[in-house]
Amino acid sequence: ALVAPSDARLRIRRVDTVNGDRLVTLDPQSALTIRRILKVNHAGEHGAIRIYRAQIAVARWCYPELVPVLSQMLGHEIEHHRVFLDAMPSRAARPCRVMALWSLGGSVLDFVTALLGRQAIWTCTAAVESAVHRHLDDQIVFLEQRDPGLHEALQEITSYVTLVASFAIAERFNADLKRVLDRLAVHPGSGAPRPRLGWDIRIAIVTPYVFVYRHTLQSGQVSVLRVVQGRRKIIRRLLK
Repeated sequence: ALVAPSDARLRIRRVDTVNGDRLVTLDPQSALTIRRILKVNHAGEHGAIRIYRAQIAVARWCYPELVPVLSQMLGHEIEHHRVFLDAMPSRAARPCRVMALWSLGGSVLDFVTALLGRQAIWTCTAAVESAVHRHLDDQIVFLEQRDPGLHEALQEITSYVTLVASFAIAERFNADLKRVLDRLAVHPGSGAPRPRLGWDIRIAIVTPYVFVYRHTLQSGQVSVLRVVQGRRKIIRRLLK
C-alpha cells in the first residue's frame, strides 16, 4: 500500500516474499514522475479501448472473421486500463483531464483506418503497440527501484504488448504477401524486370523482402528463385 506523508515524500510499501516488507522512500520528483506515468498510461489504454471498439464496429460489417481476435485484444486493454486506474489513488495520481479528446481521437483514427481494409487495421495496431512498447521499456527501467509493484505490472503488460505487436506485424505481412501472390497469379509479368539478373527475371516487393522470380513467357509459369532482405544487393550468383 502507498501513503503520502505530510512532508510530501511518497513512501511505497510492498510485500517481499524473501525479505519481508520493504520500504522505499521517493523524492518528490520521482513521485511526480510516477504520477505522470500512470496518467499517460491510463490515457493511452483509454484511447486503445476506443481504437479496438472502432475496429470491431467496422469489422462486424466488413471483416467478421477479425472480430474474435479484436475482441480478445479489447478485453486485455480493458484489464490494463483497470490496472492503471486502480494504482492511481494510492499514488495520488489522477486521470488526464482531456479523456474525451483521447476517446474521440482513438475512435476516429481506427474507424477511418479500418474502412481502408484488413491490412490497415493490422498496420495501425502494429504501429500503436510498437510505440507503446518503447515507452513501457523506458518506464520499467525507471520504476524498478522506485515502485516495485507498478514495475511488475508494467512488465506483464509489456509481455502482452510484444505479443500483440508481433501478431499484428505478422498479419500485415501475410496480407501483403497474399496480395502480391494473387497479383502474380493473374498478371505474372507485373513484377519489375531485372535484365541484369536474366532476361526473364522479375521482382516483387513484400516489405521488407524482395521476391525474385522467373516468368516463363511460353508457359506463363512463375518460379520464385529467391527471397532476400530488401536492403541486400541482389546479384546473379544469389539465384544459383
